[in-house]
Parts: sequence; structure tokens; C-alpha cells
Amino acid sequence: MFKQLGSRFVVSVYYDRHEVKTEIPPANGNEFSDSFNQKYYEKLSNERMFQNDIYVSLLVRKSNPSDPPLTRLKNLFFRSDNEEQMIAELNNAVSMFKEYLQDANPRQLGTYSKDSVLYSETVNFLGYLLNLEKAEIPLHPTEIRNYLGYTRRVFAPDGTIKFYHPSGELTAGAIYSLPTPSYPEGSDHTMLDEFLKVDHPLIISQTFMMMDRRKSISMSTTRQNQLKNAQDKSESQIEAINVAIDDLASGRILNGIYSLNVLVTSKTPSEFKEAMQKTSGAFQRNHMIPKKEDLISEPTFYSMLIGNYHLLQRPATINTTNFAGFASMHNSSTGKKDGNHWGENVIQLKTTSNTPYYFNFHEHDVGHTRITTGTGGGKTTVINTLLTASDKFKPYIFHFDFEYSASVWIKSMGGRHTVLSEMVKTGWNPLQLDDTEQNRLFLRNLFSFMAQDYNDNGNPKPLSTAEENKIKDVVDAVYSYEKHLRRLRNFIGLFGMAEDNNMAERMSKWVNDGVYANIFDNESDNFSIDGARIFGYEMKNVIDNDVVLGAMSMYIFHQIDISMSEGKPFIVVVEEGQRYISNPINLAWLKIMLTTYRRRNGMMIFVTPTPEVITRDDDLIGQFKTSILLPNDKANVATYMGNEKNNGLGCTQAEFDWVVNTPPYLRQFMIKNSHDSVISKLDLSNMSEIIPILSGNELRHNILEEILSKDENLTYSQWVHEFNERVKS
Repeated sequence: MFKQLGSRFVVSVYYDRHEVKTEIPPANGNEFSDSFNQKYYEKLSNERMFQNDIYVSLLVRKSNPSDPPLTRLKNLFFRSDNEEQMIAELNNAVSMFKEYLQDANPRQLGTYSKDSVLYSETVNFLGYLLNLEKAEIPLHPTEIRNYLGYTRRVFAPDGTIKFYHPSGELTAGAIYSLPTPSYPEGSDHTMLDEFLKVDHPLIISQTFMMMDRRKSISMSTTRQNQLKNAQDKSESQIEAINVAIDDLASGRILNGIYSLNVLVTSKTPSEFKEAMQKTSGAFQRNHMIPKKEDLISEPTFYSMLIGNYHLLQRPATINTTNFAGFASMHNSSTGKKDGNHWGENVIQLKTTSNTPYYFNFHEHDVGHTRITTGTGGGKTTVINTLLTASDKFKPYIFHFDFEYSASVWIKSMGGRHTVLSEMVKTGWNPLQLDDTEQNRLFLRNLFSFMAQDYNDNGNPKPLSTAEENKIKDVVDAVYSYEKHLRRLRNFIGLFGMAEDNNMAERMSKWVNDGVYANIFDNESDNFSIDGARIFGYEMKNVIDNDVVLGAMSMYIFHQIDISMSEGKPFIVVVEEGQRYISNPINLAWLKIMLTTYRRRNGMMIFVTPTPEVITRDDDLIGQFKTSILLPNDKANVATYMGNEKNNGLGCTQAEFDWVVNTPPYLRQFMIKNSHDSVISKLDLSNMSEIIPILSGNELRHNILEEILSKDENLTYSQWVHEFNERVKS
């Protein structure tokens, strides 16, 4: 990118690492989620977090210092023509940078009005560099140098810079530079990453003045001749210069004058000393020895301002490849705070770089999320935390639970939790669904699943045309009767005489005394979402039976579909997701639901310890835009990084290594989508009374059931103390 700029360009890149404060969100009326939010955000607000903002400045000089004197004289006398050319060059460069950086969604600074007063974002930024204070500076009809600086700056002989603010506050600063001998021989895109992890404010300023190709080649040739004439034995250096000259001549690189400065700031003397030590350490971890400026701290500081390249104190000649390594514009992803599909972000997380990450399930209007996990990685706590935070949107939540992981949480939120089993009547009767074309189609699909025959390998055999027609006729017959008469056992005879494992015999298992009769052969249909927003279905008893699991999940999925048709936000959580797609019929049904739910303003969280089941199906994996990866020491390369057949979960080698090597006890997880890849830590250390609710199991489920058996109307605040006391004991 940089090599495409002309030799008159000066590029400045700034990293502003500044502290950000966390706000405690307002209460939303739910006892548990309000309690969680208060404690969670209170803890975050007491921790130091930093945000890295990156600014890129493009400046076109009137002339190139290496231009012949006549050219520079011409530019002086024909100023208007030259200015038009400069503006055209600048606009072209801006367009190129925007296109190159489009994935980072850059924004060009401009002007804005407030209370009929005009402001410039560029002036505000320059004022911040000069005053170390973020403020809005009104534009005045005079040169900005006349009003830009409003702090008093004192440069001490030891290099300390004191900024006296109008408010009386004092900020101390120090500048570190990189002397020419300290530059590493090579550079890569991680050169400055260490600075983006330190836990104190700093500003990194980089200036790169493009050099004419002819001058670059001339300088390299001169250096090569010096080595030869000095009979220097370093043949590798001479050869390296040969390669550089060839790259320069072919246009693969350009040289330029470069300067790197780091301004460290602090409000207190103790923090200032610690910040300087950590900044020096960040240099040294990249094998660079910095110089803390003292006698030249003043010109070095002012050289950081855009356009003050003539004040650079320790310039070095590097090429565009080296500059790209220093100015890689790496950053910690911040997510999207506002303007998401459901509005504001779901939850503010803290990354391992001590930066905030505003998490969202959605990318545009697709919120389907997959969660992969190993053993003991804290999956249940992560899921229930994200669902608790989502309560701000007032979504309906339907949780296909496993081993009671969400039971206590659901009841703490005022929801309903139902334990399902084919041994106990469900009270469901799909034949009593309203007579609509959508419900008729569903009933045909459900009957087709119930009537399915399987081969010796356990795979479903396709129904014959005659069988499909018979099912359609039965459904039509069902809806010719009054609702109270529509019960499966009343229509079983329409399937014919039961014999030799024919369809009639297979359907007979679902009625009267059949093994599956408790599921749908009920007098009335009591499936309802009235009186609550959050529903859990414990699937432990049926998870190993594909037929029972498939039939039950199909019915619940359909009820969700028809209940959520008015655009209300909703979330479907599927634990042990791999079990729900082991049957091809269920897989096809799930893919239909994923598409349908998105159109209904819903989303699905698909949880599995065996992600290979979804990476095998391109259509299925393409439905999920967000991934949450927990540590898994049994992860395999093909599933996470892909192979010749598919891209897997799309992980890089570094991401895969993190998944395999990160200990579960660290309580970290990786968030991936098309823009972000961040590692966050869920620190709930101040929530001892909340963790047993977020991390449910069968024992805790039974404890709460016993408490509520005395009075099922107890609210969260009324039972939580006794619950926690019994959990501790």
C-alpha cells in the first residue's frame, strides 16, 4: 500500500492507547439479571481498561526535497497549479487507503456543528496530541496554531514533560525514541503489538517521509560501495543491499525517512515510574533498545504533530516493507457498541489485552452462533452469562437443556423448565394445531418422521409415493374434524392394517400403549408460551434416542416458529447440538429452522463438543456467523483449520494453538466472526452467590426443586439465600 504513494507524501500513524471507563447499565426489571449486571459492571468499572485508537495522516509536500532546484522553483511560482495537483494526489491516496482498510471500517475525520458552533475532528485530535486532553475545540477564523495549545508545557532537563491543564490537573509525560543503531535488521507485522498490551496510557507516533526512487537507489549504491571500499567482510550485508537495489529498481519497495516516538503519560509519580519501565520493556521484548529523551525532549515532542517532520530528531532510512511492519495497524478488536441488529451490544467483555470488547451475536441480521468446547472449559457459565446479558432486549428464550445446566438459571429469570421423557405424558397434541397451510405442512413432515423406517445401518429409508400420499390424506382428514376430536389414536386406522413393519405398524408405536404414545397421543395440547419469556426443556432422558429426540425437537421448533411470527426477538439454545443432526431428516429440518428463525428476528446458539459434525455440511456451517471457541485439548486440525474438503471453523494456526494449549481453568474463550478474533476472560470472582446459578447441574436443580416444592411461587430474591447455603453445605 505505502509503495504506491508518490515521493511527496508524508505518512503519520498514531496509536492512542487511552483508559476507558465502564458504565453500569440501568436496571431492566428482572431481579436476577439486574443483580448480575450490577455486580458484573461494578467490577469492570473498578478495573483499568484501555482502548487503542489508530489515526493515519496523509500529507502532500509542495515539493520533494530530492527534486531538481528548477522543479522546486516552478512549484513555488505556479502555486495554484501545484495545489490542484497536490489535492488530486491526496484524494487518490485517501481513496486507496479507504479501500485497502475497508475491513477495519475506517472513518475520515471531518467537521461538525454543535449549538451553531463549527468544530473540526482533525483540530480536536491535534489538540489532544498537544494538550494530552480530549476536548472539543471550536474553529476560529485564524490559524489554528493561535489557539490549539491551551495547556502549559514544561520540559525538564531530565526529559520529564509536565502538562499543566486549565483545570489545575497535572499530567507527566516522557518520550522514548528509537536511535538508528537500535533498529532491528528485519521487521514483521507484530513489531508494536507489545505496546498494545501495557496497562498504562501512551501515544505512539510514527512518521514516514517517502523518498524518490532514484535517490533511494543512489543511497543504497553509495552504502554498498562504502562497504566494498572498506574491505568489509560482511558479504551478507552487501548481498542484502544488492537485493534491496533490485527491489527498488523494480518498484517492489521504496525507501523513506522514518521516526518512531512513544509518549508515556501518567497522573501520579508512582504510576509514571512504572509506566516508563513497562514501556522500555515493550521495546526490549522486540529486541529494540530505546532512548528516553532528555535534552531534546521538546523538539521530539513537537515533531509528533502532523506536518512537523522537519523537527524529527532521530530519523532512520527504512523501506516501505519495514514501515509496514512497524505501522501494521494491528489492534484489539472492540466489537460494535451501538447500531447492531438488536440495538446496543449484548455485553461488554474484557480482552486479555485489557481492552473492552462489545460482544454481539449478530453480524448484520444473522445472529446464529456456534459454541465449541472441551471438558471443564466453563461452557455453561459463558452461555448463561450471555443469555442473562441479553435480557435487556426482552427476548423469548427456548433452551434445549442437557443435564440441567440451565435449570436453576431459567427459574432465577422467572422462566419455566420442563423435564421431558417418553415415559411421561408430555401433554402435547400436534393434531390440535390451528388449521393453516403452515401447520398442515408441518403435520405431514412430522408424520413422515414418525412413520420412518430404517435400514440395518440405522439410516432412514425414503418413504414411497404411496406412503407420502397416504400421510397427506390422513392430515386432510384430521382437519375435517372439530378440534376436540383431533387425537392421534382416533386417526390411526386411516394408515391401514398394521402388519409386517408397514407404515401402519410403525405409526401404531405412537398411540395407545405404544412405546412413543406419551409424546403426542394426548387428549389436548397444553404446549404454551403464555406467562413467561424463558423456557427450558431438559432432554437428558431422550438425548440418546434419535426418534424421540427428533420428534420432540421438531414439535418444539415448530411451536417456536408459529409463536414468534410477529418479529419479537428470540433465542433458541441447543445443547449437545450434534445429537440433533445425527439423523438426516433432523439435519434438514434444523437447516430450515435456521433460515426461518433469522427471518423471524430470531437466532440459535448451537453448542457442541464435537464441531466436526457441522463442518461436514457446508450449508449448515454457513448459517453460523459467530463462533465462541473454548479451550479443547482434543481439537483436531481438520475441524478447526479445514482441509481440502472444507474450511472447518476457519481458524488460523495461532488460533488453533490457543484452543489446544490454553488451560480451561483460565476461563478464557475466543470470539470469532468475519471481522474479529479476540480472546476474552470471564471474571466472575466477585459473584460467589451467582456462579452456582450460572453453572447449573443436576444436584443444584434438585436443591432448588426441593425449596420450591414448599412454595412454587417464590421469586429469585426469596429463594436464592437458602439455595446458596444448601449448595455450600
